[in-house]
Amino acid sequence: MKLSFKDFANISNLFAVPILIIDPESKSVSYCNEYFEELTGKTVDQVKGEEVYDLFISQNRKKIDAIIELAVGDKNFVRISEKDLEIKRRSGRKCPVDVFCKVVQLAKGRVVVFSLIDLSEVKEKQQEREFLINQNLRSAKLADLGRLAQGIAHELNNPLSVIIGNLEVLNIAKAKQDLSSELFLKSLSSMSRNSNRMSAIVKKLLNFYKTEDVRFKDVSAKEIIREIINENEYYMNFNKISLYVDIADVKIVCDRLYIKQVLTNLIKNAIAAIETQKTSRMITVKVEDVVGEYVVSINNSGLPISDEIKNKIFTPFFTTKDVGEGVGLSLYLSEKIMKIHHGSISFESNYKSGTTFFLHFPKSNANLNSEPESKVLIVSQDSTFRSFLYSKLEQDQFNILEAQSLADSKNLFHHPLSALVIDGSDPELFKNKLLNDLLSLSPAFPVILFYPPEFDLKLKFLKTSNLYFYPKPIRKNDYDDMIQLIRERRVQGNKKAS
Repeated sequence: MKLSFKDFANISNLFAVPILIIDPESKSVSYCNEYFEELTGKTVDQVKGEEVYDLFISQNRKKIDAIIELAVGDKNFVRISEKDLEIKRRSGRKCPVDVFCKVVQLAKGRVVVFSLIDLSEVKEKQQEREFLINQNLRSAKLADLGRLAQGIAHELNNPLSVIIGNLEVLNIAKAKQDLSSELFLKSLSSMSRNSNRMSAIVKKLLNFYKTEDVRFKDVSAKEIIREIINENEYYMNFNKISLYVDIADVKIVCDRLYIKQVLTNLIKNAIAAIETQKTSRMITVKVEDVVGEYVVSINNSGLPISDEIKNKIFTPFFTTKDVGEGVGLSLYLSEKIMKIHHGSISFESNYKSGTTFFLHFPKSNANLNSEPESKVLIVSQDSTFRSFLYSKLEQDQFNILEAQSLADSKNLFHHPLSALVIDGSDPELFKNKLLNDLLSLSPAFPVILFYPPEFDLKLKFLKTSNLYFYPKPIRKNDYDDMIQLIRERRVQGNKKAS
């Protein structure tokens, strides 16, 4: 015997999850249980008769249609799920939910049942974890600054003293009007070298102590190492260095820019260690998938590191290179970067096998890869415009979707977007109802409009929120500003999701 609607509605209150009962024909809500009222603050009387779409954010409409269609079309009444939807609370806040959809046959017909899983707590913990990671990073940097201060003062004071001494020589030469003497030219050269050394020290520190957050993503070990090898191929060939590479095809969760800096430092150090030796010169790079971790090793066949300096190589400003050749920060910063990645750096050095540095990446870092993909949709009939933006955005680690018109782009709005970039060169675009409909929804992502100077668009859309204007053709400053805007809005959006 099949249940009546009333009995089924009463039973739904026994389940400790929010439940919606929906008419499959009209897509209107027939009933919600007590837990749905508790989640949203909306009563049965308030939601009854409303289209189910109105309870969720507008961007979820296609996903809701899809799961209802799949559930209704399945003769076996299989449960269909959809992740990362957002339901609207009475207060206006959005609540992230997973939705499970199933068709149930009752005495007087079929109904669609949505059971919801509240993800607010999960999202909050995820954001809290990301916040703690970034706080730990900043705390580590501040602690390091204290230890670095004395070394910085010493390192900058040496070349500064040389420059001051040479200035006195220049002043004497100027007074004698002897600006072509060998001493004068040597002083200029010395000042240049020491200025460059000071610049290198400051640049390395600025690159590491910047305020940008670490971005954990899946990175192909093979791809990033090949990239570094290609960049240093000339130096290895010039110094007749042989290279052996054995790289497991694995993806490591890391910040690509930081880890590229570490690998570049280690490979350059390996080249420097053997470039002048008369015996065979060999560098071996391996990536191995071992129990619980991925290990990157870089070996050089040079002389081993002496025992008296093994305990010093991770000390800031310690270097065995000649004055002006290195500032002694690369291994120190590499160790700090590996700690940020919950990993470590170690080394072995002996006469038999040379020197090998190991980077240890825990496989558990996969849990850090919580950042959603950054997708930008480009809408333009101009293939040159699309190609240019595609290339630039790809370099900035964005995933790109393309469409020639707004009509074509409609099918792509089910993707979670970081931005929509529209080429406003075609006047017909602004007669398109789709654009007005889109802007009237106040999308969560920024809509960026590139337009020729002769089009006075700002007045037309002056009151539209989340719409940004840039002149066409694209200028570098405008592009940089656009990228900063997208990233800032995306970070804000992630913080507001709960």
